[in-house]
Amino acid sequence: MGLGCIFQRIFKPANPFAQTLAELRELFRPKQEHADHQNHDQMHRLEQAFKHRSYIIPQARRWWIWVRGTKLAKLTQYLELRKEVPVIIEMRTYKTKPGCRSRFLEIFRSRSVPEHTKIGMKILGPFLSVEDPDTFFFMRGFPDMPSREPMKAQFYEGALWKGELESVLMPMLEKYEAVVVEDLDHLIHWPPA
Repeated sequence: MGLGCIFQRIFKPANPFAQTLAELRELFRPKQEHADHQNHDQMHRLEQAFKHRSYIIPQARRWWIWVRGTKLAKLTQYLELRKEVPVIIEMRTYKTKPGCRSRFLEIFRSRSVPEHTKIGMKILGPFLSVEDPDTFFFMRGFPDMPSREPMKAQFYEGALWKGELESVLMPMLEKYEAVVVEDLDHLIHWPPA
């Protein structure tokens, strides 16, 4: 793989999770390990042939360290994305009482969403219904199933919800529904935090 290909892979805009996973597969393929061994042998031969030209070897070593560092950086990036990208998602549909949607969303965006983010949940939306002026939809993401209940409990038992939001938002709601789904293929693109 040429240097140009490496730069193209690193800087190509795409789904960061899928891109990183594809790059890791490419970087850690068995044939690449064979190529790494060949590169090591070539460097050893270069070292022997150019002992009197010491400036060549530091350059080659720097290149080699950069390539190996790239692999480590990609692995680290992959692990970080695995940790940050929600896998368990609640698809939530809310119907407010007539004429209350805009007020509800104003409070939801300014008070509720930042608190969710602080706890570690991700919110995508809200998306407003074009057919019903009192309905909207949003997604709430969790890293995994075991963390879902403790995170929800932290929000709903917290001072902000109990002391302020519950008494303001719940009277505005007519009904709500939530469906829990799993996004193992990371099809949903979450905005950066």
